[in-house]
Amino acid sequence: MLYTKQTMVHFVLTMFSIHSMRTAMADDGSPHHIFEEEHHISLLQLRSGVQSDTHVTTNSSRILDAPGARERQQCPHEIEAELAAQGDIHFGCQGTSRAQSTKECSFWGDPHMSRTWPSQLPHNSFDVLYKPGLFRMAAAKDGSWEIQIFNCGVYAYSMAARFGKDVIEIIVRNSVSKNKVSYFLNGKLLSDDWPHESGKLFIDNTHRKAKNNGNGLRPPGYAGACIDDPGGQVYIDISLSHDETYYNGHGNLNILLEAATDSFTTADTDGQSICNVKLLTGAGWMWSNWPVATVNPEDSLFISLGKEACAPCEGKMNTKGGVHHEALATCAALQQTDFEEWTIQKLCKEKGIAMADAEAACVHLQNEGGLFYNDCQFDFCAGDGEPGAAAEAEEEEHAENPQPICAFADNSCDPAGACCNALRDQSILKFSKVTQNNLCGDDAGARELRYGSVLSQKGQMMDLVVTPEDDYDCGRASNDKHGNKGDALGLIAVAAGMSVSFKFQFVRSGTDDPITPSSLMFSFLDIDQGKKNKQRESVEVCGAVNAIVTDNSELEQSIVGDCIKFTSTTHGTGKDNPDDPENMSAIQRARSVAYQIAGSSFTATLSVSQKGKNPRKFMFAGNPSVACVLKD
Repeated sequence: MLYTKQTMVHFVLTMFSIHSMRTAMADDGSPHHIFEEEHHISLLQLRSGVQSDTHVTTNSSRILDAPGARERQQCPHEIEAELAAQGDIHFGCQGTSRAQSTKECSFWGDPHMSRTWPSQLPHNSFDVLYKPGLFRMAAAKDGSWEIQIFNCGVYAYSMAARFGKDVIEIIVRNSVSKNKVSYFLNGKLLSDDWPHESGKLFIDNTHRKAKNNGNGLRPPGYAGACIDDPGGQVYIDISLSHDETYYNGHGNLNILLEAATDSFTTADTDGQSICNVKLLTGAGWMWSNWPVATVNPEDSLFISLGKEACAPCEGKMNTKGGVHHEALATCAALQQTDFEEWTIQKLCKEKGIAMADAEAACVHLQNEGGLFYNDCQFDFCAGDGEPGAAAEAEEEEHAENPQPICAFADNSCDPAGACCNALRDQSILKFSKVTQNNLCGDDAGARELRYGSVLSQKGQMMDLVVTPEDDYDCGRASNDKHGNKGDALGLIAVAAGMSVSFKFQFVRSGTDDPITPSSLMFSFLDIDQGKKNKQRESVEVCGAVNAIVTDNSELEQSIVGDCIKFTSTTHGTGKDNPDDPENMSAIQRARSVAYQIAGSSFTATLSVSQKGKNPRKFMFAGNPSVACVLKD
């Protein structure tokens, strides 16, 4: 059973190091964005600000989620909580976006700005935008979307919008009789089969409530466009003018944006969006004196159209004082390019990495198909030029999107349900508090490994007590090799050539009284082995309801009665060890198993085959990990 996501809140399992963005002040006092490492975040958000000597780019741009990012689907209880937090106002082409409140930004005619984010004027009031060139109309505060227009100084005929990785371009062709409009998605001309949907991105060729050139609401059904942001923050409504008194009937774009309040940038952080400008009215119209900088050609969102984005403006990019040479130069510099190349080039440029270096790092994938070759270059630049990114792309080629499967494939097998129940009941164990570490019996007190306060449910605090089932000679696996790895992972070491059964018992905190957790998934991670088939690791759990692995699992499986055993098949090193069960690469997921636990205890037999001196550490987590369903 797969649960679908109804919002764009991301719960992501990803194989990459992650960056977050912070804002700093440039020497001239304008904001700019720089990257910093932040550990254990689950979404590669590529946010950037291109600096220029003549123009200031202040908004951030998440070009696209990194190739290979693994996104967990939301559970029903998470969806309900998120929807409740969004608010009760419904908006958008389909009416499915929700917010506590919204604001509009819109223009019509040549162009008359009737609303901006700070100026929600009455419908009979407006300012005039006679400044030609490529402009950012608006952008998201979190960098997830951006909208640009090319304004001729009198009328706008083209628009480009980016939502995450997707780029939409719309242009009015010079056709008096038909007012033909062309629509592009990621560089490809859209067919006449409307609407077009890609995930939650929705594109229609008719408008809903954008104004016409008379500042009135043209009835729905006329040519134009309606676009829903897959993130639910904004929608774009475009009405094409049919009034032949305007520009010889060629038609122009009248655009209305409606966005959730506080989802967009403001003048304080983004001085380049016309929707952030406070409007003047009457005799105070700004005309060509708008206090915004145009967008550099290299920062244009127009990728498939190139110079076509400004072709309808030919000979008309003038203000009341004459030809606007800056707009002409921008138009001349616009280039048509391939969508995949555009995303890679833009990212590498913003990260300061030469394309030649990215191509050289990924040359081994050049013959494997454009997708993997492009993804490798993207990952290389996203990872600040680290060579490991190329290896990650190669890994992707062999494991595009592993999904969970059950050891017992019967009607009760429901990885998504097991994952969601564990998250709903907050059955996530914390191993940070080791109150007794004496599995080897070397110290005074009980021969046990006790994790204190690992879980709190229904007002009951629980400990997890691990004890050997028989006389256990630790060998080289001394007490100091057991314990934990941070808050999320527990550790038990087993010497080569040994097989040891351990009882995992949940008890009321500070006692030995058994207690049963609800909806617990117990995962063993990093089940691998040494070189040349030496020191093979295996985990056998008896008493579990089921066990879940990925459909590309590297582990060998065997079942005897109620005991489910998984054995390593692949050599591993310390460099590929996971740090967090919620942030694992495809390889790390392929070496993990999640057991569904029903009672207060279970027995796990941990084994390491012969040959080798050093003990091998078994990692475990009270986390659903690989049981959580991932998006295709």
